[in-house]
Order: sequence, then C-alpha cells, then structure tokens
Amino acid sequence: MTPHFNTDFSEVTFSVERGNNEVSENIKISKGEESNFIWSIFYALLTQVISVLNVPEPEERETDQFNHLEYVFIDDPVSSLDENHLIQIAVDLAELIKSSSSDIKFIISTHNTLFYNVLYL
Repeated sequence: MTPHFNTDFSEVTFSVERGNNEVSENIKISKGEESNFIWSIFYALLTQVISVLNVPEPEERETDQFNHLEYVFIDDPVSSLDENHLIQIAVDLAELIKSSSSDIKFIISTHNTLFYNVLYL
C-alpha cells in the first residue's frame, strides 16, 4: 500500500501497485490498518520532537517549534494489536522515552497490562 497525501496534508488516500503494472487507487483500509498508519506517523513525529529537544541549547536546534512542549499524551496505542506487535511497540516506545534528555513529560494511558508491564520495565 502506498499513502498519498493531499497538498495541505489534511487527507490521505491509499493505492496498491500490482506486479502487472496495474494500480488500484483509493482503496479502503481496515480500522486496524488505519490505527497502525496513524501510530506510525505519530511515532515518527515523536522521534523528531525528541531528537530536536535533545539539543541542549535552544538556539542550536533545527527548529523552535517544539521549545514550549511540556507534555506528550499517548492514549492506548495498542488497542488493535496482537501480542507480538504490542510488545514491540512497548519496547520501542520505552527506548524512545528513555532517549529523551529534555524535560518533556510523557503520559501514557492503557487498559492493557502486558503493554504496561513491558513499557514500565
């Protein structure tokens, strides 16, 4: 699947390229695929935020857009994942949070005890 963003990034559509040079445009994705896609964009942005804020001197950062960010709230990112993917997201998120050397605080809500336990360790 290939995502296609419109010019102001307010909409995304998906296409599938097949081996015979056929392209299926505007395909519908499942709620699980949608959740995973949204999480991947959020995770990429969060990685960028932490990378920028890890530069100790604000005037040396590549952007000042995150300078006033104090909290990151993540609401149950694993609601539609199997255990293997859930564990991997928890491990990756824990490593990302631990890599932060700024004062940003993370608030993570979940109903999943496995996710919590892996994230907490």
